[in-house]
Amino acid sequence: MADPVTRAGAVIHAVLDADTLQELAGDADSEVRAELARHPDLPPSVRDALAVDPALSVRVNIFARPDTPEHVRAQIHTSVHELSLSMADPSPDADDETVLQWYQDVAAPTELRILRLQWVTADPLPHIDSPYVSFRVSAAVSKALPADAVARLLDDEEEIVRLTMARTAPHLVDPATAENIERRYRRRDKFTFWWDYEEVLTFPSEALRRFAIDPEPRLRSFAPRDPNLPSELAEKLASDPEDRVRRAVAPHRNLPLPSLFRLLSDSSEHVAEAAGASPFLPVERMEWLLPRAGLWPP
Repeated sequence: MADPVTRAGAVIHAVLDADTLQELAGDADSEVRAELARHPDLPPSVRDALAVDPALSVRVNIFARPDTPEHVRAQIHTSVHELSLSMADPSPDADDETVLQWYQDVAAPTELRILRLQWVTADPLPHIDSPYVSFRVSAAVSKALPADAVARLLDDEEEIVRLTMARTAPHLVDPATAENIERRYRRRDKFTFWWDYEEVLTFPSEALRRFAIDPEPRLRSFAPRDPNLPSELAEKLASDPEDRVRRAVAPHRNLPLPSLFRLLSDSSEHVAEAAGASPFLPVERMEWLLPRAGLWPP
C-alpha cells in the first residue's frame, strides 16, 4: 500500500479503516480510486462521493456495484456519456498520465456497455428489462432464465443482447426466431465479430435450401450447412458473386467437380484455399495442385 507501483493492486485486499479510507479516496492516482470503487466493504458515503469522481473510470466501477442505488446508477450513466463527449483533446505537451486518463475517460461509455456483471447473471430476472445494455447482456448469460424471459431477450432491441441470449440457449431458439436474428445481424463493431465465426443457430434442411436463393448473402452462405444440399444448388452457389458464399460451398460433398476445380483458381484467396482443402478433391487433382503450391515434392 505504501508503494505507488503496487498500491492500486493492493487496494481490493485492504482493510478499510477510517484512515485508510481517507487516504485512498483522496489518492491522486485515479487507478487507486477506481480500485477503491470496487471494494466490497466500501461505505455508502464514500461510494456516493466516488460516484461523482473527476475520473470517469472511477464512476464506471461505482455504476457496476450491486449496492449502488438505482438513481445514482442512472446519474452516473448520464454523466459519463455527457462528459466523455465534451472532453477536449489533451494538449500536445500533456504528460503520459494526462493522456492516459483522457483515453480512459473517452472510453468510459464503451466500458459501461461491455461490463459483464456476475451478480446480475446470478440473479437475472430483475434485470431483463434494465435500461442498461450491459445488465441485459449479463442477464442473458444466465442459463437459469425461464422461457418467456429468454424470448424477450432474443427480441431485444440491442443486437449484442439477442446474440448473447442465442448463444446461451440455442436450444430455445425456434427456426423463425433464428432466421429473424440472422436477418437482423449486422457486424457493427468488434464486440460482435464472434458471431461471424460460430455456427450458433441451426436450421432445418428446408430452410437452408430456401436460403440458397435468398437475396441476403449471409443467408446464402448458410445453405451449404445442409449436408444433402442438391448438387444444382451447390453449383449455383459456387458461381455466387459474394466471396463468402463461394467459400462456404467450396468443401461441400455435393459440389460438382467442375465447379470445385474452378474454385481452385478463384479470385479470392480464401475461396481458393477452401476449395484446395476440400476432402472431396480427387487425389490426382491434389497431386496436380501440390507442386503448384510449392508443397511437393519435399
